[in-house]
Amino acid sequence: FMTERGVKWDGRLLKLGGHSEPRVLVSIGDGAGLLNALWTHMKTLKNLETGLHTKADEIILDKDGKVEGLEVRQDYYFDTPETDDLQNKTGTKKLIRAKQGVIFATGGYSRDKVFRSIEVPFLAGVATTTNPGATSGALKTMVRAGAQPMHLSLFRFAYPLPTEDMIWGVIVDPATGKRFMSEGATRNALAQTVLLRRMQNGDKKPFIIYDEKSLAKFHNLNRVQRSLNGLNGIDGTMTKFNSVEEAAKAFGADPAIVKNTVDAYNQAIKEGKDPEFNKPLERSGRKVESLDFSAGVYAMPVNPRLNYTPGGIRTDLKARALSMETGKPIEGLFVVGEASGGLHGQERMTGCSMPECAVFGLIAGETVADRPKQ
Repeated sequence: FMTERGVKWDGRLLKLGGHSEPRVLVSIGDGAGLLNALWTHMKTLKNLETGLHTKADEIILDKDGKVEGLEVRQDYYFDTPETDDLQNKTGTKKLIRAKQGVIFATGGYSRDKVFRSIEVPFLAGVATTTNPGATSGALKTMVRAGAQPMHLSLFRFAYPLPTEDMIWGVIVDPATGKRFMSEGATRNALAQTVLLRRMQNGDKKPFIIYDEKSLAKFHNLNRVQRSLNGLNGIDGTMTKFNSVEEAAKAFGADPAIVKNTVDAYNQAIKEGKDPEFNKPLERSGRKVESLDFSAGVYAMPVNPRLNYTPGGIRTDLKARALSMETGKPIEGLFVVGEASGGLHGQERMTGCSMPECAVFGLIAGETVADRPKQ
């Protein structure tokens, strides 16, 4: 479906974080390349009307609890994530009848610091690079219509560089100059350990050290290049140094201790083990090797970002929103993508967000098309 609509693939089939087999395709241009191709195709459709600056305020139900349509505001202008849903009164009210159904594909709520920190207090200060409109407003609209939310206390972190490629480097706590975890941990385990360490060390951000050879092992070299060019967002810039000591000094760590830490790590890797943290020494058919800094030292902060919220509206296999009261589908209401909850469990695996959006978007479209018109 995606290929027919202009998405191009780089030809690789990868085994990435959480997967037991190679099953991840990578689109040329990453996620932006995929979305741009679909957006370009969408603009060619003659039976589709796009309403920009339009906010869905309420879902309109009939006396039997079936969805009749939406109450929206047109000419609505977004203000700020912190206050918009409560204070923004812009726009003109309009009612839109749904002839066959309403599909919410409104994404997650990573930007809503107040909402997310009610469930998980330590998320209050975590950065995010999601768009400013990623608030809980749409979720609350669906809940007011009787839909059941689930997994709101779960979270999924991301990093400027792929989590899977942390394994090639050495993560150091600047307060101690030492390692404190396995660089091969899962994304959430890595994030929680880093955030806990920051709570204990005066909020000093750990940093990761690579050599040139380890950078070449990355499955996404485009993100490496963006980091080297200073184009990879919050704490996403990778800097080249002449020595480990120079890198340590730049991140506020004791140069001598960091040098000893890296030397001990290299010796352990040469012996084929990691006695301190039992880091796996192979990933996707590539081996972890000791670091050789003859061509320079590369380092950057390790700062988890909350870029995906697993929680959302409970749905069934036809993408129908389920009632909090009865557990049965709310007739005419469909939820797809990150706006839904419950699909991924405790930790979404790498590469599964786009397929979720695509698969359930298709299912919702097919299901709605089969419904009789009102």
